Amino acid sequence: MKLDEIVDPAVKKYKEEQAVILADAIEKIKADCQPFLNECGGKFLYRGMKKGIKYFARRQVRMDRKPESSSKFVHNVMDEWLHKKFGIKARSTTVFTTADFQQSAGYSGGYGGAYAIFPIGDFKFVWSEKLYDPFMQMQDVMFDKEDERYPDDILGPKVEAFLEKSKYRDDNLPAAIASGNEVMIECKEYYAFWVETKQRGNAFAKKLLA
Repeated sequence: MKLDEIVDPAVKKYKEEQAVILADAIEKIKADCQPFLNECGGKFLYRGMKKGIKYFARRQVRMDRKPESSSKFVHNVMDEWLHKKFGIKARSTTVFTTADFQQSAGYSGGYGGAYAIFPIGDFKFVWSEKLYDPFMQMQDVMFDKEDERYPDDILGPKVEAFLEKSKYRDDNLPAAIASGNEVMIECKEYYAFWVETKQRGNAFAKKLLA
């Protein structure tokens, strides 16, 4: 028994609980997420999530995602463009992820943290070789020199032209992960495992992939 466990029995209890959660997560992910594990090349994707789930949870993907702070019109244009190109309405029916741990932790707004994401069963994905945050990188497309948003009839074609140049693709998951860019995953459900630090994520990966 370690010294901290002798001094504070609560520490020992916490570690025991964490060990049970870890074992449960590894068992379920290995059983239900083989398509992803076989394709990811031993690297993980993360998602920033606010408090509301604990260390490990199974979640359904929303099929009607709507933008909270970005343009609904641009969101719809992107959705239709991606659907025509890849058969996926990737802005409204996927879970958004990135291999950039710090970026995903930032998306939680300081009220949650980064979770490693594992799609359950079969899945598809779409990513861009150039875009890590499409809406942020699209600002010059959306606004004129006076910082006024273009009207929809002008903005729509401009957004589509921007997307055409952004090198979107739906293959090579290891390359998508290595890029550190946004990766949109289409699946019905996924597991989310809380990763407090990048080091904890690496330790979890070693145990999961052992």
